[in-house]
Amino acid sequence: MNDRFFELKKEKQDRMINAACRILAVNGYANSSTDNIVKAASISKGLLFHYFGSKQGMFSFMYDFCERYAQLELRSSIREPSRDYFGLQEQLIGAEVTIMRQYPYLLLFLETASLETDPELIKLMEATEVNYLDVCREMADKTETPDGYSPSETLRLGELLHRVSMHYIRCSLMQDQFDPDRYEEYMLSCLELLKRNPVQAV
Repeated sequence: MNDRFFELKKEKQDRMINAACRILAVNGYANSSTDNIVKAASISKGLLFHYFGSKQGMFSFMYDFCERYAQLELRSSIREPSRDYFGLQEQLIGAEVTIMRQYPYLLLFLETASLETDPELIKLMEATEVNYLDVCREMADKTETPDGYSPSETLRLGELLHRVSMHYIRCSLMQDQFDPDRYEEYMLSCLELLKRNPVQAV
């Protein structure tokens, strides 16, 4: 972790993190430029390179920071994971909302990063032994299989919820219309639909 970066004022830290998360999440690493990031963060290019050294150094810091932050918030928000599958999903949505109130683009950045194919980036990310989604799956594995679903369908259900979540976040952020409260309302309504129509929904 880059200790020098955290010597900056919190407001500037957050501005830089949110700007980098947004550009990288929407465009991917190859199509993201440091020019666009410094413009979005309202900082000089020299400042970015002072703290991160290079575009790859910035990506490495961002991935490490976002994983640590997401996992910390997840475990802090869910100290007692529900044994009920849908109850846990409600807890996970609540944790996601908490994360995105501070860093709206963080989870989408982690999702986009997981799809990168550059060997150097993959090597950097593999240094993080456990990731945010691993922690979510670990919690889900300890829940009871919900009524109307088989164990294999429950796995697919988790994948479906993740895809719906990322699609909603991506579309909202790209239109500058993301609202954590609306996200929570939408995802909870999806859960209710899946409870009522298990076979049809999956």
